[in-house]
Amino acid sequence: FRSERVLKEPTVVTTGKPICVAQFSNSSSFDNQEDADPFMIVLSPNEQMQHLVTFNAFESKVISAYYLNLLVPSGGTGLLRLDGKSVAMSPVAGDKNYNYAQLKISAGDHTVSCDSGFIAYVYGYGRAEAYGYSAGASIRAIQHFALINGKALDKKSGKPVAARIVYQTLPDGREA
Repeated sequence: FRSERVLKEPTVVTTGKPICVAQFSNSSSFDNQEDADPFMIVLSPNEQMQHLVTFNAFESKVISAYYLNLLVPSGGTGLLRLDGKSVAMSPVAGDKNYNYAQLKISAGDHTVSCDSGFIAYVYGYGRAEAYGYSAGASIRAIQHFALINGKALDKKSGKPVAARIVYQTLPDGREA
């Protein structure tokens, strides 16, 4: 299955099955950037937030505009820091559990921190050039499964019954 849409504002994507979502920056005509090339970023699930990341918006003679997109849980909005300074955030329409910011930044090293976690994407545009990448996402497993095989006795007959139980837990140990 493949779906393609032009989105002009933060959008919530939900699914009951594993999914891969990528954001494609189409270039000049879509992104209001002069002569910029396209790029694509594979988006991270909200469960893969980081708490501290230092990233580099690499300096280039052809890149003239640098940006950072941030996503944080609503409760962490006041805790989010970019280079030690607080960041103004806006609620994500359709999901009040998250806030976001789209910031113009300078080239060079930057540090993002938030005790509640965040996801960050850094990107830049220039004449016939562009880049983008995830700057703040974990690669830890989202779900863990434990499989237990064994034997149990049927309560009525007392005869052995083969048993197979699958427990699903989240990384923090909570049952899903």
